[in-house]
Amino acid sequence: LLSDRLLHVDIVAETLAMSTRSLQRELAKQGLTYSQLLVETRLRQASRWLESTDKSVAEIAFDLGYTDASNFTRAFRNQTGVSPQAFRLSSQTSTSKKSWK
Repeated sequence: LLSDRLLHVDIVAETLAMSTRSLQRELAKQGLTYSQLLVETRLRQASRWLESTDKSVAEIAFDLGYTDASNFTRAFRNQTGVSPQAFRLSSQTSTSKKSWK
């Protein structure tokens, strides 16, 4: 889904009918680089899957384009401060508390 092969900056720019440099300039106006946008998008999708599916961490890593689960876990922890497993457990705990209210 969000693998580098499918979302290389050149392919995204072409899909948007703009040059790679124009896409990079537009992102820069927003204070972003393409790499930052890709990391943020992957993190948002990973968070959704961890909260709402029973996909394994390895499956999520693969679907997001990581070469293995440890690379994904490291990237997730660097961005969120917790491991994917801890994030999932925390979201399940907060969901079950909400259902009791």
